[in-house]
Amino acid sequence: TALRITILFYDKSSSGRCRPCWSVMIHFLISCLFLSSQYVIIMGTEAKPNVVVVGAGLAGLLQSLGLSKTDKFNVHLVEKQTDFLLQGATLGVGNNGMKALEELCPEVAKDVREAGRPFVASEGWTNVLIQWWEMRNALLNRVQERSDTIQLHMGLEIDSIEDLENSPSAKVRFKNSLLELEAQLVIGADGVNSAVRGILGHVSAVKSGACGWRGSLDLSKPGSKLAHLLEKGNVPFSVNEKDLVLLSFSFYPRSSRLAWVLASQLEQAQDIKSATEVFQLFKEKVDEDTWDALTNLLHETDPETLMSFRVKSHYMSDDALKLLGGGWGGRGRVTLIGDAAHAMRASTGQGGSMAFEDCAVLCRILSQDDISQSLSTRSLCEKHIVLPFEQERIPRVKIIHEDTRLRALQTYAGDRSGPWDPSFASWVYTGV
Repeated sequence: TALRITILFYDKSSSGRCRPCWSVMIHFLISCLFLSSQYVIIMGTEAKPNVVVVGAGLAGLLQSLGLSKTDKFNVHLVEKQTDFLLQGATLGVGNNGMKALEELCPEVAKDVREAGRPFVASEGWTNVLIQWWEMRNALLNRVQERSDTIQLHMGLEIDSIEDLENSPSAKVRFKNSLLELEAQLVIGADGVNSAVRGILGHVSAVKSGACGWRGSLDLSKPGSKLAHLLEKGNVPFSVNEKDLVLLSFSFYPRSSRLAWVLASQLEQAQDIKSATEVFQLFKEKVDEDTWDALTNLLHETDPETLMSFRVKSHYMSDDALKLLGGGWGGRGRVTLIGDAAHAMRASTGQGGSMAFEDCAVLCRILSQDDISQSLSTRSLCEKHIVLPFEQERIPRVKIIHEDTRLRALQTYAGDRSGPWDPSFASWVYTGV
């Protein structure tokens, strides 16, 4: 099998036009005469450090945007999937999450407010309800606009990170490509099943005992038997039986779509393979009208939006954190953000907001004037960037993580947990 690789070297003239950078090209060709390697290595050609962000979910996209706007880094954003799908959960972005979004990319915050639906939490704070893929697209569109500083690599599955003390950079390699990325910092933003976390040797997120399904439907379709739900508020239909919970979320009047999520801790739900079977678990628990509504909900759901999931979270106890070396798992030139660092239950909708806060705090640290010195060696990077970032975040994330865990247990027990205490709500929603 023949492999042809085309490498383009260019710089910008004073007029702003791209032109061939012949000196770099000639240097590369001469090097090829004397060196052989199984990898195609990408290094920065300017006096800017490389940052590799693994995972083009919400956290990875926002982190890449924030870093590109500092004008201090070349950002490589790596995604395992080959395409971006119109799937995902309904996302509630708290006031604290929107604050972080505003700090890093005001244009995206504006897009999100226009695409989402504002709702006032019981504590009186205004949040935004938006479909996950709409939030993703708002971030992705801005990333694609900044292709001069963010290179998006699709379809790459990370295999290893070589991070040696005497090396000027870490080397990121992939299972399905000869590409090798050199980076002064690697950020694992690859979600609850994080491969970067595994490469660091840490325990994966553990199953919480809950599983579920999610989907969405268009209530404006002719003949819909659920059209009356359009004007019934943010959560127009819900069912809460012990260990079996269904919530729906309306985006009206911005959109006629209704999204729903069903989660269960019932033992018999764990091995169910179809949404029809899991809905049947409600049949003996609810009255006839509720069962009719559930049946119509599933029948009208667009098949391409149906997804099953397992609820997972990380341990954030003192004992668990002690095993991770002073932070929440990062070391050397590698750190973790979002669900890769602290996956939590969805009971308060703070998972996304915590990830956005991670991005804001890390960008502040990386915006410091002397950051290049801190990135010059593995030990300095850990001492001045990775550990300070994670240690700053742990106290706040840990409290919110535990609150979501307790509230999830209350919900599955059939109890309705009340609103947050006003002072606690203010602390959460004020953000960082």
